[in-house]
Amino acid sequence: MYKAMNNTEKLVFITGSGSGIGRATAVKFASLGWTVGAVDIVKPGLSSLETQLGRGHYFSVLDVRAPEEVTRALKAFCSGSNGKLDILVNNAGVMEAGNFEDIDLAAHKRLIEINVAGATHCAYGAFPYLRAAKGVLVNVGSSSSAHGVPSIASYSASKYFIRGLTEALSIEWARHGVHVCEVLPGLVQTPLATSVATGPLANAVLDLSPEDVAEAIVDAAHQRLNHHIIVDQPEGIARRNMLASLSREDRHSLIAQAMGFAADA
Repeated sequence: MYKAMNNTEKLVFITGSGSGIGRATAVKFASLGWTVGAVDIVKPGLSSLETQLGRGHYFSVLDVRAPEEVTRALKAFCSGSNGKLDILVNNAGVMEAGNFEDIDLAAHKRLIEINVAGATHCAYGAFPYLRAAKGVLVNVGSSSSAHGVPSIASYSASKYFIRGLTEALSIEWARHGVHVCEVLPGLVQTPLATSVATGPLANAVLDLSPEDVAEAIVDAAHQRLNHHIIVDQPEGIARRNMLASLSREDRHSLIAQAMGFAADA
C-alpha cells in the first residue's frame, strides 16, 4: 500500500500505466528514485507493474472518463506531499482503425471520451497540485496531429485536441509557474498500435519502442523543454518535414495515394 513518507518526495502521476508508453514511463521514473502514481483502467497490467516496481508507489484502477475518480486518485496520491504534484503525464488513450463510416459510432464516442475528455479531466484535476509544486504537465500526443490521417480519423482528431490544449495551457499556466509540454511520438511498438495494424495500416513500421518515448517524456519534464517535442527516427522526421513542406492539396493527394484511398468513380 502506498504511503507518502515525507513531503520532499518527487511525485509523478501517470495515466495509462498498465502497458506501452505509460508503463515504460513509470518504470523509468521509478528507476530514477521518483514516487510513481500509476493508474490504468486495466487491472492485470497495473497489478504486474506493481509487482515489478514494488512497494512505495501508488497503484489504482482508474477510468479517466470519470472526473470524480480522477479527483479521488489525485487527492489520495498527493495528500502526503502537502498537496503537491511535480509531474502529471497525461498518457491514457485508445485508438480505432478503419474507414470512419465502418467503425461503430459507440467506438468513436468512447475514443473521444477517453482521449479528449479524459485528458481534460486529468489536467483539470491535477492543476491545484501542479500549481503548488510549480510542476510540469506532459501530454502524450501523436505524430498524427501534424495532419489528418485517414483510417485513424477520430484518433488523429483527438490528438489535434491535445496539441491545442497543450499550446493554450502552456500560455495560461505559465503565470502559475506550471510548465506544459507535449511529446509527439511516431509509430510505437505498443499493444495499442499493434491491435489496430490492419487495412492501410497493416504495413506500418513501428520503429519506436515505448522506452524511447519514456526517455523523451522524462527529458521533457526534467528540462522543461519547449512545447511540442517530436520523438521519431530520422526517417520519420524526414517524412514529417516533407509533408509539411507540401501544399495542402499535394499533401492530401500523396497521403491518399500512399494509403490506398481513391475518390469514388
